[in-house]
This record gives sequence, C-alpha cells and structure tokens, in this order.
Amino acid sequence: MSPTELDARLRAAWEAVQVARMARQRGTRLPAARRAIERAKGLLLVFAHDLAVEADRLAALIASEAQLVDRTAGDRWALIREVDALRAEGAAAHAIARAAIRVGACAGPATAAAVQACETRLRKDRARFRTRRP
Repeated sequence: MSPTELDARLRAAWEAVQVARMARQRGTRLPAARRAIERAKGLLLVFAHDLAVEADRLAALIASEAQLVDRTAGDRWALIREVDALRAEGAAAHAIARAAIRVGACAGPATAAAVQACETRLRKDRARFRTRRP
C-alpha cells in the first residue's frame, strides 16, 4: 500500500476523531457557563432588576445552545478502527506510524524515536479499544 493511500485513509479517520473531540468539549463547557450565569443572575437580582432581565436572556440563549450541541458527532475510535483494518490488510506498523505522524494523529518529526513512540501509542489505543465497554 502506498504512503499516499495510507495518508488518505488515516486523514479521514483522524478528522472524525477531531470532530468527536470538539463535540465533547463543547458539551462539557456549557454547564459551567450556565452555572456562572446563574450565579451572576443571583447577584444582579440583589443590585439591579434590569440587569437581571438581561442575565435571564443570556441564560436562555445558553440553554438553547445546549440543546443544539450534538455530542454524538464524529467517531472517537475511527482512527483505531482504520489502523486495525490496515494491519489486517498487511500494512507495516512503522508505515502506519509514519502516516499517522504526517496527518497529525501523532506528534513529532518523522524520526525513528517519534515513529516508535507513535507505534506504542497506537498499540495502546488498540488495546484500549478492544477492552472498552460496549
């Protein structure tokens, strides 16, 4: 399998992983923002009723944003599924690791140490994927 084919397959999988990470981050930040607005609203009620109305509008906006967040977007395990498929097709581990470095799934330059570190990370992620709960 050529390096460009490896890159293309891993790039698509890595983008799905990044979408999943962004969706998860967006979903975890909203409750903290909602709590901060509720605290601010409580203080505003004490000092100025007009500002509390604005805080209510802001809280409603955040509540509607929370409903729009799709926490299921992307695929957290897409990269590992693709690595498993490539290994099943007979691709060498170091070739997959080099492709993962090129697409940004693993950090570092394409040195021997970085390739070994990427191979180790992918191996651990594959083990974690196999033992995860359904």
